[in-house]
Amino acid sequence: MHLFFRSSIIAMLLLAVPTIVCNSQEVSSIYTCVSNSNPVTVYEIGPEGIETICFANIYRKGVQRITISTKENIRSFSILPESAGIKGQATGNTLSFSVRGQKKLHIQVNNLPCLELSVDKPEKTARKAAEADYHYAPGEHFAGTLQLKDGQSVRIEEGAVVHADIRGGGDNITISGRGILHGTLQLQDCDNLRVKDVTICNDVKSWTNSLFCCTNSSYSNVKVFSCGAIYSQDGINPVACKGFTIENCLIRTVDDCIAIKSFVADKHGDMGTRDITVRHCVMVGWRYADGITMGFELNGGEVKNILVQDCDILKADGGGRTGGHSAFSIVCDGAADVHHITYDNIRISSDISPKNMELIVTDGTLYGIDKPGQIHDIIIKNVKWSNPANPFIIKGYGDHIIRNVLFKKCSVAGKPLKSKKSVLFKIENAEGITFR
Repeated sequence: MHLFFRSSIIAMLLLAVPTIVCNSQEVSSIYTCVSNSNPVTVYEIGPEGIETICFANIYRKGVQRITISTKENIRSFSILPESAGIKGQATGNTLSFSVRGQKKLHIQVNNLPCLELSVDKPEKTARKAAEADYHYAPGEHFAGTLQLKDGQSVRIEEGAVVHADIRGGGDNITISGRGILHGTLQLQDCDNLRVKDVTICNDVKSWTNSLFCCTNSSYSNVKVFSCGAIYSQDGINPVACKGFTIENCLIRTVDDCIAIKSFVADKHGDMGTRDITVRHCVMVGWRYADGITMGFELNGGEVKNILVQDCDILKADGGGRTGGHSAFSIVCDGAADVHHITYDNIRISSDISPKNMELIVTDGTLYGIDKPGQIHDIIIKNVKWSNPANPFIIKGYGDHIIRNVLFKKCSVAGKPLKSKKSVLFKIENAEGITFR
């Protein structure tokens, strides 16, 4: 795909999604929450039933003693991720537990919709309202579409709910605040983009955060929720980005939580994606979702130097064009050369189906028409899978062989992953698969 396609492709993607008209953010009828005797607002979005997303944010200093109440007696509950070390106690219709420091929690009570709970300290220094080009105080705001350009900022204060889409691009753009954006972001050609602290809710058929050709940019402490559509509601999508960090985020989405792609060229004609870091994130892929994927659309250039580190993947589920989803995957459906990818210290729950992991080179025709690509030099270390029944897929295509995949200090259901015989591996057109 060449440079002259770039503008038309991005324009097509942006025009494909109409400006949203959102319903008001609803206060949850399922949960109430109190933290150190202070009431906490619990919101909910989405259709009725188990897919409804309930969420709350607590921004207070010190240890928080949290009590969650429901309309029915609590028969069972879980507070994930296990790495958070949170133990709860249920009495009647209340669940109580204590939290110290920053936590991103996924709470299941009986068969009720899950509660996504973020606990954090107050902001050290709040920016003055006058410093933001678009400033939203506590309350509900219907802002339509915000078109951003160089140096502009959006500030959403705690207690504000802003119904808007954010579009545009440029250098030194900032989107911040402890409030809620009910809409989507689609930005391109950004250098030094900073998205921090906001909660982003998406209930239309669209990627929630579409980032095209952005450099030296970051998402930090962002909460991303999507629901309502069957698919195409990815959480954060860096496309042909260079130098991009996603850290300390809580993401629960219908489609892939994080999807790294390369199918447009930047202003210099470079379609590559490189130097991407994802760390300290909690991911819940709800219906047709991986926790984190590279692909499908990897259509040119190099995809390299990607690090996924210290993350919890709590759910991945659903069918797909390669036979279903997994906790993490690389699906090279295009001509890209994908290499030097590292997964380190990843904790994967048992609620993963139907695959634990997938590395696959396709024939290049699942999302368009292209030549097959390459996958090589992949390091997977300190990864803990919980479900031994799911297969591990490593599958090249013809002479596009997957090469040099190292599993180091990994485990499945608490047992060391020592060889291809330890669990169900399905390997085709691959070489240099090693275990240490």
